[in-house]
Parts: sequence; structure tokens; C-alpha cells
Amino acid sequence: MLISLLALTLANKFVEDSVVGMPSTISSPLMYLMGFSLVLIWWKIKSKTKLGS
Repeated sequence: MLISLLALTLANKFVEDSVVGMPSTISSPLMYLMGFSLVLIWWKIKSKTKLGS
């Protein structure tokens, strides 16, 4: 995620066209949501295994 933020910063600094920074702008929230989804899935799996024991 840090790399996509760096890419956005560099694109904004060195390229005047705002479309260049769009991929990194989109990928940052997507990576956050994917990570949060994995945490929820792992938490549910862990909860089920504790209840089954």
C-alpha cells in the first residue's frame, strides 16, 4: 500500500495529467478493503474453531 501512495505522490509531482495517478488512487482503498476482508474471514474461522472445541 505504501508503494501505491508513493506512486501517487510521484505522479502528482512530475506529471501534470491527473489521469496518470488514477491507478494508484484506486488501488490503495482496494488493498485496504481486501486486507480488512481477510481479517474478518480469519476472525470468523477462529471463532468457529473455538466454539467447536
